[in-house]
Amino acid sequence: MMDLSDGLATDLSHLCQQSRVGARIEAEKLPGRAGLAHAASLLDKKRTDWMIAGGEDYELLFTADPKNSQAILDVAAGQGIRVSPVGTVVAGQGVTLQWKTTEGYEEQHISFQGFDHFVRN
Repeated sequence: MMDLSDGLATDLSHLCQQSRVGARIEAEKLPGRAGLAHAASLLDKKRTDWMIAGGEDYELLFTADPKNSQAILDVAAGQGIRVSPVGTVVAGQGVTLQWKTTEGYEEQHISFQGFDHFVRN
């Protein structure tokens, strides 16, 4: 478990790198806050880009065995905590974002697209 201070794409990439696995995020499962889509459209930005790379989300990211998913959701709901399953840990390396299209699915590599403390301006 870790905080999402640098954005989902970057922090999940760190978690996967340390665990020697990859991950696939399903775009339609990303929880959006009220007004996010409207704000993104006003600024001609993509809502999904903010959701994967925005940072300072004040959320926690964790992985768990799929067989424990319902128990985790039940315990969280009992405590009034919102948990949003957004993807799957997969074999390999890197993090991808997957979304539905009219022909099936498309994927985009998104590893380390969040805030970078060491980028020079």
